[in-house]
Amino acid sequence: MTVHEQLVVTALSVSYGRRKAIDGLSLATIRAGTVTALVGPNGAGKSTILKALAQIVPSTGALLFGSTNLRLLKPRERAGLIGFMPQALPQGTELTVIESVIVAMQGAVSKGGLERQAVAVLQRLNIVQLSLSSLDQLSGGERQLVSLAQAIARSPRLLFLDEPTSALDLARQLQVMQQVRALAEEGAAVIMVLHDLSLAARWADQVIVLDRGRLYATGSPQDVLTPAMLADVYGVHARVERIGDQVVVLPESAVPPRSTV
Repeated sequence: MTVHEQLVVTALSVSYGRRKAIDGLSLATIRAGTVTALVGPNGAGKSTILKALAQIVPSTGALLFGSTNLRLLKPRERAGLIGFMPQALPQGTELTVIESVIVAMQGAVSKGGLERQAVAVLQRLNIVQLSLSSLDQLSGGERQLVSLAQAIARSPRLLFLDEPTSALDLARQLQVMQQVRALAEEGAAVIMVLHDLSLAARWADQVIVLDRGRLYATGSPQDVLTPAMLADVYGVHARVERIGDQVVVLPESAVPPRSTV
């Protein structure tokens, strides 16, 4: 990793059939070594953007990381550079937890070191006790942690996480966010979709607010998470409390719908 690596996204567009989900979106520069939260209401386009950045869904526009054009990477190069955590792992697999992490690392780690490295990743997330469990035997929260293990197994420099804490209890949420911060400090550029604005406020260096596929605002949590934004984008009246350098969002009531007359 070089200190100058940064992700630049310009004129990103994604279509589903005739419907344009994202139309010419350009994002603020995302630097390596930082955590960026994508936030916005349901249907804002957060997951679509994340999948487009990971090149899981077709898109157009420029995707540059440092001097690397992400669109020109071969599949193996892309897999070594990018880690992606979906909202949920697919059902109906007979793999054990450790087997699934080994599969995620193939091609990036020498064959002799695969099992050792897989165990190290599971230990990092404090789930090594699940190593021999079948994925289909796990709870939703356990599957989410295994999905994170798969995403970070190759030590990616770009890490895309789609709602990494949605199925976790408070203790596990804290553990995951601590690991996300640690991965950034180790040099990764982390971009994550979050619904919990208080988590975004506490852990993200930069917050990108999306509204119906468009960029609404970008900046620090203190600058972006405001009562005006919450009313405009989320349709709620809310207080935003600052405790030390932390921001806490406290929704109070829904904004009355606008008259169409």
